[in-house]
Amino acid sequence: MKLFAQNRWENPTSLCRLESKLVLKLTNASPEWAVGTPVQLFVHGWNAKTDSWQHDAVAFTQGTVTPRHMVNGTLFLLAGDGSSKPRNLQPENATLPRGRYLVRAYVDSDGVLAKEPAAMLGEQHFAGQAEIKSARWREGFRQAETVSGSALK
Repeated sequence: MKLFAQNRWENPTSLCRLESKLVLKLTNASPEWAVGTPVQLFVHGWNAKTDSWQHDAVAFTQGTVTPRHMVNGTLFLLAGDGSSKPRNLQPENATLPRGRYLVRAYVDSDGVLAKEPAAMLGEQHFAGQAEIKSARWREGFRQAETVSGSALK
C-alpha cells in the first residue's frame, strides 16, 4: 500500500461539502483510543490511470470512539472548485461509485477538536490507513461500509 502526504486542499474555504446518507464504520478501534475520543476518517479514491490513490479525499466523516470500540458517521462528499457536481444535488442522491478506497484515520488524542470543533487534524494525529478493496456504498447505518481498525497500518 502506497503512503502519501496528508490530504491538503489548496483552498479549503472553496471546498464543496455535500452531506450524504452514506455511512462509514470503523470496527475494532485500537484499545489505546479512549471511549469518547474524536476520530476523523478521510476516504480517498483509487485512480486506475495513475495506479495510485487520489491525493485529495473524496469524503470525510467524524465520530467518537464508542464503548464497543467503533467509530461511525455519515459521509460528507468533498469536491474542489473545479468539480462538476450539479448544483441541485440533494443528500438522498449523493453517492460514491463502487470500487477501491483508502480510509485514513486521525485521532484527536490531545483535545484539538474540543477547542476548535471545525479543525482538520494534522499529521501528528495520523493513526493509520486501510484499504477497502471493493466498497459498495449504501444508505444507512445498517448497511454501512466497514473497515477494521486492526487493518490500519
